Amino acid sequence: MATRQRKDWTAEANGQYTRNLGWKLNERTGEYVQHKFYLGTDRKQAERRNQRLVELWEQEERRHTGAGRATWNPLTLRIAKAFANGEIQITVERQGNSPEAYARYIHRLASSYPMVSFVPEDSESYENGSAANTAMVQAQFGTLDDQRAALEKAHARSGNTSAGPAAACRGETLHQALDSYIEWIRSDKDTAYSKTRIGQAERLKERHPDVPLASMDFDACEQMVGLWRRRPPVKGTDKPIARVTAENHIYELTRFFRWLHRSKRFQWRKPEDFDEIDTRVPEFPHEIQAKATTEQVETFTLEELCILNEYATPLERLLLLLGLNCGFGGAESGTLTCNQVFLHQAHPRAAQIGFESTPQDSFIRRVRLKSKVYGEHLLWPQTVAAIQWAFAKRQKIGKLTPASLLLVSDRGEPLFHETKGGNYSKRIQNLWQSGLMKRIRMDYPEFRTLSFGKLRKTAGNLIKRFSDGETAGVFLCHGSPVKTDALSDVYTNRDFAKLFAAIRKVQDHLQPMFDAAPEDLFKQPPNQRIGRRIVKQMHELQRAGLDEKAIACQLEVTVKTVRRHLQLARSA
Repeated sequence: MATRQRKDWTAEANGQYTRNLGWKLNERTGEYVQHKFYLGTDRKQAERRNQRLVELWEQEERRHTGAGRATWNPLTLRIAKAFANGEIQITVERQGNSPEAYARYIHRLASSYPMVSFVPEDSESYENGSAANTAMVQAQFGTLDDQRAALEKAHARSGNTSAGPAAACRGETLHQALDSYIEWIRSDKDTAYSKTRIGQAERLKERHPDVPLASMDFDACEQMVGLWRRRPPVKGTDKPIARVTAENHIYELTRFFRWLHRSKRFQWRKPEDFDEIDTRVPEFPHEIQAKATTEQVETFTLEELCILNEYATPLERLLLLLGLNCGFGGAESGTLTCNQVFLHQAHPRAAQIGFESTPQDSFIRRVRLKSKVYGEHLLWPQTVAAIQWAFAKRQKIGKLTPASLLLVSDRGEPLFHETKGGNYSKRIQNLWQSGLMKRIRMDYPEFRTLSFGKLRKTAGNLIKRFSDGETAGVFLCHGSPVKTDALSDVYTNRDFAKLFAAIRKVQDHLQPMFDAAPEDLFKQPPNQRIGRRIVKQMHELQRAGLDEKAIACQLEVTVKTVRRHLQLARSA
């Protein structure tokens, strides 16, 4: 029976949140009573602890097979109390058991309660016991292999040439397979985001115990997936991992199973009905409630976009415009090449797609590397001007070819590249936060600190607002713009004419943002330790007849600061 979800969260008089959950036998009265758990004084923390308690109790109910109702046993009640106290790991005592029995007991617990992180009290005995158990299993499988070989030989003599059962995966373990899988990812030089995938595979190895591959039947595979569906806690905390993190690990786990099934090195094969395993990650109740707002996705307002365009340097303005005009994030902007930009030329297939185009139009046409989806974007005049500025700068650096990156540093270094550690650089994102955002907050301390990636979401939201969801998917180069039809791209072309019309509507909507930019779009502003508002006030007070000392006194800055900024204005 499904556990009833907690609807109200009201703390008791002592400030503690509580939950009555599960059953136990009252030895004094002989009646079944619910156990009361104290979950702490922080509501969000209490909700997380409650979620783990519910998962544990539901597992206990599933495991109950006898007559009567399910009850907490001494072990599960101890685990539940630890969860209520915010503990995320359960220490398993050895209690005089042999290393082999100790290791088997911990493995059995981990298999029975996958939502619990069990750690051995005596790690040395556990490791020795695990090694001994693995050796014993390997020896047993060796004997079975010999018996199977004899049977297969007998089958062959009788005219049956089939291979018989699977090769029993003798001596092969889960961690050995994961190690080989990691090396396979590392050797695939064309795989994007290989560092991320390797990290996920290493976490799979860390979270799942090493077991013989021969034991990896349907139930074992389902339990591995189930661990991530239940969203285990972040290491060192009692906070569950994010839903998208769980989904990414499940996706990598299923990729590992597919690789293992095809691998010639390992004899493991996917069990029957493997594809029936549920990989969906449910949301917690408080996450569902958090979506109950008019605006589920944080985006920039038009007023904020005006301020961004006013305060941006030429490079920052180009990143801003590419983000809004084309839905580009850091990866898309940093990998844009010169031959993907088509300035002042009509669309080559305008008639076929039903779009009126003139030689004054400009486009970006490219394949998005992450989704491998082709996309086209009609460019706004201010975007075209920013790209022309970038071309001029790129030509001065030299070594310009059609395949050259458009956006590079003054020394010709890519703004988006793989670091020595195998990660992708955050140079563009850092430029956004430490440069543009920092300058704006000098004058607007309450300006929201939204990330650079929110530009892409803002752009997609505007396209959807002035067109529809399918057009927004085409704009963002999503793999399946029609969520209800995965084969849409197989049988139909993407409607770029409709997208171009929506981009022009967004351009009209953003006219105040274009007007907010300075007259000289590409004049590099001087480095300032004070906000632009104060600098403007300096000039206004000077025109009003105040001297440098009076201006400094009124604005609460030094005379030297006033003199420097007034001189900069005169020399400009």
